[in-house]
Amino acid sequence: MKRVRRFLLWSLVFLALLAGFDQLVLRMPAAGGPLQVVQSFYRDFRARLFALVSSGAPKSIDQVIDRAADTAEQAPAGLARKGPRYLYVDDRGTLQFADSLDDIPQSFRSSAQKLEK
Repeated sequence: MKRVRRFLLWSLVFLALLAGFDQLVLRMPAAGGPLQVVQSFYRDFRARLFALVSSGAPKSIDQVIDRAADTAEQAPAGLARKGPRYLYVDDRGTLQFADSLDDIPQSFRSSAQKLEK
């Protein structure tokens, strides 16, 4: 019984430290530089993790594409894509995405479909 209590106590201590670190990273003022990059990454990771847990796994490819489009709209201006994306099926039957027609092998360009934004 003593081991179980000790385990529960240290588990609570660990969770409290984890929650404290979480709040520290979220609330610490960042004037730029590496800390701002870490905070941006952590906020994005945290949002995606909570969205994954709360909404569950996507049920169709359309939901995957919609989620990817939503996160692309929220991306920083420097990371935003310019132009349409394309979807095609390769010789193994695998769905592939490309940022331009030039990224698609010549033999698959005729079957490539332009994705709506």
